[in-house]
Amino acid sequence: MANYVTYLNIEMNPNSANPNEIVEKLTKIGWKPVWGDWDFAWDWGTKWNPNGNNAYYWQNIEKTHKVLQNLKVDWSYRTYEKGKESGWVYWH
Repeated sequence: MANYVTYLNIEMNPNSANPNEIVEKLTKIGWKPVWGDWDFAWDWGTKWNPNGNNAYYWQNIEKTHKVLQNLKVDWSYRTYEKGKESGWVYWH
């Protein structure tokens, strides 16, 4: 079974929380900082089913949405099969 990863991009503005707070809040809920075309990543491992309802995925996205609203940042995300991303990423 393929492994899927969701990548998160953050856009800050003058009203956003400071970068350290953003990183702290996102890593606390399970996002990993990455370098490259995205800012954070969530590796779904075996919890992603491309043909299923993926309740765990939607719970995580809703939790992330609430955290990011409080941080006053704009964001977008994309999910790819790991290794088939449209850009480059370095996990540390």
